[in-house]
Amino acid sequence: METAGIGSHVTSVIAKAGQQLANYERAGNAGKGAILRQFIERVDLAKDRITITWNFRRLVDEADDPNLSQAGKPDREHSSLRYEVVLPIALKRRGVEAKVILANGESSSAKPDPSLIQLIAKAHCYLARLTDSSGRSLSEVARRFDTDLSEVSRILPLAFLAPALTTAILAGKHPASLTTQRLLRMSDLPLDWRTQSERFP
Repeated sequence: METAGIGSHVTSVIAKAGQQLANYERAGNAGKGAILRQFIERVDLAKDRITITWNFRRLVDEADDPNLSQAGKPDREHSSLRYEVVLPIALKRRGVEAKVILANGESSSAKPDPSLIQLIAKAHCYLARLTDSSGRSLSEVARRFDTDLSEVSRILPLAFLAPALTTAILAGKHPASLTTQRLLRMSDLPLDWRTQSERFP
């Protein structure tokens, strides 16, 4: 029966989708990207948003039943095979660099940055050695960590980064403008925590 054939075709499409999902979950980053690209029809970048158009026609093509009449097959150009995802964005510029971020102000990756965490940890280690009642100087702290005095002097102020910013860094929810490179280039980190937060919108 034609109806039974259509039902079998739908079941086959669902099975193919499940297989693709299983493949995606097992794949590495490169493999995940390859799987996603099969279904991305286009990406449109506007000033305030990114629109990703997904087309799942490939799943239907792979599940085609040669015994099913053309009338019983879904229209490959039908809008139900396409799905649009719209992401609001903002473009943040820092000098010659530009970064696309989600409109809520958080980095889209939302993952802890190991280099940022290491930088903050170093600053607190330097501060702990400097204030442990042993009377160490900055030069002695530098020797203790086998580094240069200039590095200690540059990194030490980051131990006074606002607690809210430090917590955000550890959680991977820090502002996109707060990068390792920018922190290392800052020579005038404000002591006021509110002013610090204004520096990293």
